[in-house]
Amino acid sequence: MKMKWFRVRRLLRVFDKNSDKHISSHELPHFKLKEMQKVFGQEVGDLMYYVYPITEKEAFYFRKKYGRRFHFRKYEYFLDCERISKRRATTAHANKLK
Repeated sequence: MKMKWFRVRRLLRVFDKNSDKHISSHELPHFKLKEMQKVFGQEVGDLMYYVYPITEKEAFYFRKKYGRRFHFRKYEYFLDCERISKRRATTAHANKLK
């Protein structure tokens, strides 16, 4: 069976700890799969398409790489993966060229 490839983007999603309300999403530029596999303790073959909770342990990496602050008393954080449609990918690529 031939494997079908598609583009994805990685996001840091923030939710209110008390209400579970979605607060914000932040795209993670320069996402390196091998680094994230180590940070989250995933196997090398894992493409990390699922949602992963970010704890204080993983937050250290995000603080260092992205300068992101975390407020664990108020919010819950997750690493997420989102498929990019062909149209969106083409538009995003065109915008980068401007």
